[in-house]
Amino acid sequence: VPVELPDLAGREAILKVHAKKIKTADDVNFHTVARMAAGSSGAELANVINEAALRAVRNGRSVVCEADLEESIEVVIAGYQKKNRIMSDTEKRTVAYHEIGHALVAALQTNSAPVQKITIIPRTSGALGYTMQVEEEERNLMTEEELKNILDLTPGSVSPFGILNDKEHIVNSRLLNLLLILEIHDPTNQITMKLHYNPDSLILQLF
Repeated sequence: VPVELPDLAGREAILKVHAKKIKTADDVNFHTVARMAAGSSGAELANVINEAALRAVRNGRSVVCEADLEESIEVVIAGYQKKNRIMSDTEKRTVAYHEIGHALVAALQTNSAPVQKITIIPRTSGALGYTMQVEEEERNLMTEEELKNILDLTPGSVSPFGILNDKEHIVNSRLLNLLLILEIHDPTNQITMKLHYNPDSLILQLF
């Protein structure tokens, strides 16, 4: 039996139900947490509460605060922080430029979700960093402008490297973001991708 993912009100209600099993701070805003958890299933939301409780215990607290819940959402989405991962200064700088590019493009756009967080701390999912945007309200449809914003935002990470005239990292950023675009728009992996590369451009063909 197909079960739809919960909407904003549903996510908030599910979080509150599972949160009854733990002690939460009085200032926890479940509406904000539910917005950050857009696209999550009921099971994932239950996991968010469990992860938040574990984080509070690890930090010597018996009460879960909103920061615990926000971090637990990132754990569910991207995995645990992997602070012991060895990265060179060049790699760290590259990831930082990459994420700054996303954030700068988002800041210049209209009708684009605000940037909630930028991080270059690696995660166990394999992500070396990410830029998190959180919609201010539930969305069911996308306008042409909003779709173009996504297409502009995804390769936006290239812009800092263009300023630095760093062609090698321009190519790396383009490849990573082309794969991300395919993941967003083809979750079933039914599209066949072919890349044509020369030093000045990348051409993507979809079949």
